[in-house]
Amino acid sequence: MILDRSSTTCLLSILAIRFPQASPIFFILISLDISSHYLHMLANVNSSHKITTPETHTYLLHLYYSCPLFLTTLCIAHELAALDIYAYSFFSEPFFYAVRSSLQFPIEWWHYFLGLSFIVSLPFALLKTIISLVQLIKAAQILAS
Repeated sequence: MILDRSSTTCLLSILAIRFPQASPIFFILISLDISSHYLHMLANVNSSHKITTPETHTYLLHLYYSCPLFLTTLCIAHELAALDIYAYSFFSEPFFYAVRSSLQFPIEWWHYFLGLSFIVSLPFALLKTIISLVQLIKAAQILAS
């Protein structure tokens, strides 16, 4: 958990530096990720935060924590979308154009690959963000009651 949170935080912080105009979005995503998980753990202090039931949690949260493949897919897609944005940010840099001439394959291939990877991973990344929001709201409701 610590490794996942810290790597996501570092990556989103780097994106905030590379894209200052979008930094509020990246910082909101960092805050949502950390606070939703922390509140969820706090709300389930008497048991494991990964043990959820459809009666006490939403179906989406239950699916997220009860199906390791679903959880892993969403986490990887979330990181992959951020990595795609990071890699894509280098396409407009002078360094990229200097390296371009030494490559043995057309650079457009990487451009299309990153775009396709981002398009495929974005819906899953958005779903993970929605789940984090649901997790935050549900944990706040449990703590308030």
